[in-house]
Amino acid sequence: MPAPVPIWWDPNPPSPQTAGPTTTWSVGTVDADSTSQEKEFWIFNNKGGAEAVSDMTNVFITTKDTNGLDGPPVANVADAANNQAYVQVSIFNGATWSAFETIGGSSNVKDVLNAAGWIDADNGDIKANRLSGMVNTTDPTDTNYEDANTKKKMAKVRLRLVVKEGAAAGPMAWKTRCSYQYV
Repeated sequence: MPAPVPIWWDPNPPSPQTAGPTTTWSVGTVDADSTSQEKEFWIFNNKGGAEAVSDMTNVFITTKDTNGLDGPPVANVADAANNQAYVQVSIFNGATWSAFETIGGSSNVKDVLNAAGWIDADNGDIKANRLSGMVNTTDPTDTNYEDANTKKKMAKVRLRLVVKEGAAAGPMAWKTRCSYQYV
């Protein structure tokens, strides 16, 4: 089966843009010792796909430095003294949003849950941190976000940046990464 086709979706972009795929999260200006506005993203597998692809399994989210490593200014939670800021995530579990928790680097990741709270009807397996790669027969374009099959293909996350009191002025760059496995 083909590899998953992940896509980050911005359901509430700044005007005049419309909802759609995105590769950036601009937090704007955030003063030292303060927190950015929350930003919601939806992560899809095979959104609107005409052919099935592999499921994304063991899905998790974290931050990395611009080289994809566990370095500052945001991604090295283990070395908090050298971090100028950190990212927090809240994850929708199909019914409610979790409390915000800090993510960063290889050791501080959070599981991403599909929006369906998906339990396999055939065998009762919980498939919460799996994003389906199926072709959606009930909503082929995956635009009815209340459709049960669409929810199996998507996750909802809210992100915010917390800037530490002693953070230096100027821009910060990092990657927010959603990782997964597939067969």
